[in-house]
Amino acid sequence: MTECNSIYEIVSTSAINNAGQIAATALKTVDTRDYKGEIVIDPSTGEAYQEQVAVAVLLSPIDGGELEECATEDEPDYKRKGLSLPVSFTILLSGLIAIRRKFL
Repeated sequence: MTECNSIYEIVSTSAINNAGQIAATALKTVDTRDYKGEIVIDPSTGEAYQEQVAVAVLLSPIDGGELEECATEDEPDYKRKGLSLPVSFTILLSGLIAIRRKFL
């Protein structure tokens, strides 16, 4: 794994070999560049625009390394609600569609 303050954010892993190395895809924040390769500057602030790019990384185990507990983002304070229909309503709706197709 990477250290807590790494410039990489691991988004997916794809394979592990016998040496314990992990092939992964990570996001890295870099300065935005134009078609000439020059850094794009925000005219209002004078700072460079930033963008995230996907890069392939190979994570190698560290001998004697220790697991760090990194601070995680807080969970949102809302609960996701999905649309759910009662089974009886679904059966009624299916019946109405069947009647419409047959008689109309």
